[in-house]
Amino acid sequence: MSDQHTLIRETLERLRDVRAEVHGDVESSVVKQLDEVIWMLEEAQQGQVVELSFHEVLVLLGKAVEVLPAIARLLELLRDY
Repeated sequence: MSDQHTLIRETLERLRDVRAEVHGDVESSVVKQLDEVIWMLEEAQQGQVVELSFHEVLVLLGKAVEVLPAIARLLELLRDY
């Protein structure tokens, strides 16, 4: 398996974990953004789109990271509860 496929697979695993953890606990726009990134990476993984470069994978991961502040705030609230 190529490094690119490994990167996409591992990124998808982590994003799915994050999505499962936050589902129902954050704004729907956060979940929608995660779903979009997951979908795009799944398409690339299945070869339904032109192969993504490492840079493009990182850009998609960056989109997911943009929603992490909302997730971090949620975790802080839960920790303080």
